[in-house]
Amino acid sequence: MYWCLRLMGGLIGGTLSIGMRSRADAPWLQFFHDSHTFNVFTTAHGLIMIFFMVIAGDDRRFGNWMGRS
Repeated sequence: MYWCLRLMGGLIGGTLSIGMRSRADAPWLQFFHDSHTFNVFTTAHGLIMIFFMVIAGDDRRFGNWMGRS
């Protein structure tokens, strides 16, 4: 169960990461039309990677503790 959550979080977080890196890699291509959209991608990437990758992946400590509540 935790590994499936971790895999899905990794795919979604990785997709957001690719979107953010595209702005730094090719600044002449504007994928984000305003800075708010880029900030949303950055925040979503950080939250998904921490809560769905790190915490769900560490099933020895945090994963089982979060599952009990």
